[in-house]
Amino acid sequence: WRRGFAKEAARAVRDWAFLNTKHNVLYSNMKYTNEGSWRTAMANGMKKVKEYPDPKNKISYAFAITRKEWIHAVLSFRKFTDFDRGIMYSILKDAYSFDKRCAQCWDGNWRETDDFFFDHPEIADKYGFVTCFHEEPVGFICWDPRNRPEYVEIGHNAIRTAWKGNGFGQAQLAEALRRIREYEGLKEIRVRTNSNLTAPKNYESVGFVLYDRKKNQGETAFSGDDLYYRIKLQ
Repeated sequence: WRRGFAKEAARAVRDWAFLNTKHNVLYSNMKYTNEGSWRTAMANGMKKVKEYPDPKNKISYAFAITRKEWIHAVLSFRKFTDFDRGIMYSILKDAYSFDKRCAQCWDGNWRETDDFFFDHPEIADKYGFVTCFHEEPVGFICWDPRNRPEYVEIGHNAIRTAWKGNGFGQAQLAEALRRIREYEGLKEIRVRTNSNLTAPKNYESVGFVLYDRKKNQGETAFSGDDLYYRIKLQ
């Protein structure tokens, strides 16, 4: 008893539920006198949302945590230099593994990006971050600030395949936008992606608006048309 086993077990159940189901809220019900249970719920990010009469327990408490609150609790955003060279390349290769043509076309760019950031750590840690689930790196995002104050452009933005579909990509993008918006006098945030990828939905979900579309007739035509999005800040 009192070794943290209940907390760890409850955390594992919480994480499994959000990772393996589409439910957006997780509840835990308990007798009002069961202090251990409600302290465990609180330790795992739950809040008391209801108190109701219960014929068996006299009064019961209902604690709950939303998917958004869970994501906030389990994700952290860390510096690139907290990791070894190759982390960006590894994540990109995994994130685009759904089509072997991606690596055939972009492998060189992925390696160059990783090398550049780790050759210039003073740039890496100012203009991007690695997203971690607990302590495991699951994604990263970076951006190019050189055109300020006219605009900042989102660069690579990827989540490992096994972690897609849980809201991590949207949370990663939202954190990047929060940081970018802090630049004084910035007019726009821009990003370019392709129509056959899942990225457009992610960008649109946080407020990006399509302002241009161009036919992609190059070797990457399989990825769809080139889409140009922006968020106007002024």
